[in-house]
Amino acid sequence: MIEQGWCDKITHLLSLPDHESRETTLNLMTTLAEQCQTIFVKSKDKLYQIEQEYKTLSHEDEEGDFYFRHIAQLTLSLIRIITQTTSLPRDRVEL
Repeated sequence: MIEQGWCDKITHLLSLPDHESRETTLNLMTTLAEQCQTIFVKSKDKLYQIEQEYKTLSHEDEEGDFYFRHIAQLTLSLIRIITQTTSLPRDRVEL
């Protein structure tokens, strides 16, 4: 993935303006987070910006369907995954 440049290409999709494309990109990045962590972590600032944007939209959402809140939470979850550093294997980390 990294060698062929796919991880970099995926992060560029975060700039797409529509919500569905961003949601799809965030889901894809979450799926590939382990393989692409070193590349994805470089987009941390952009991810924080997106998380804040959707948090604001969720507060302004008058329909109350929680779609924007879902995307904000998805973004924050991805940030946590890619910034996680531990010397323990993933299955040995205590929560």
